[in-house]
Amino acid sequence: MQVDGDSMVNKGIVDGDKAVIEYCDNAENGDIVVALIKDNEVTLKKLKKDKDKIYLIPANDKYKIQSFSPDEIKIQGKLKGIIRSY
Repeated sequence: MQVDGDSMVNKGIVDGDKAVIEYCDNAENGDIVVALIKDNEVTLKKLKKDKDKIYLIPANDKYKIQSFSPDEIKIQGKLKGIIRSY
């Protein structure tokens, strides 16, 4: 997956990086995941779950934490590595 944007820059993930993703449909709190939001948008964010909400947490203070009901989010995979070209 090619990274587009700067929402994860404080984790060392920058625009243009290639994210190596392990396919899975479940993840634990603290994992960096690829999430499909409302069957419309794909994003790479840190995951936090509680019993009623799923939070997608950016690693850049310019962006806000997003919260969703569990039926609005589909986990598509977990980040396993980053490839950067110079």
